[in-house]
Amino acid sequence: METLSSNPLLLTTHTFDTSDLSTSSGYTIPAAALFPSEHHKGDVCLQIVLSELTFSTKGSRLFDILVNGKVWARRVDVYELGGGRQKPIVLQRCVAVGKEGLRVGFAAVREEASV
Repeated sequence: METLSSNPLLLTTHTFDTSDLSTSSGYTIPAAALFPSEHHKGDVCLQIVLSELTFSTKGSRLFDILVNGKVWARRVDVYELGGGRQKPIVLQRCVAVGKEGLRVGFAAVREEASV
């Protein structure tokens, strides 16, 4: 099973949608980029590293993380989870990827879902 962290170019070479950061943003990674075989499906361990850089109180920025359209983590408060400002957190889970690829989205609950 390949992890996204084993290929750091995956997230930088695929689309990051910033059309409306106040409501949502995200990455789309084609299945062919994750699975070089002809089947283009399987499991990956998705690892998301976040740090609150702007706000100095818990609850100031909240967002949901969606994977392939389903809520993966609800009302994420990076400041609270990390124990303060500029303290990184790592969220990790293995997910199934179909032939349509992997879509990781961030939907704002409070303030921008800025990543």
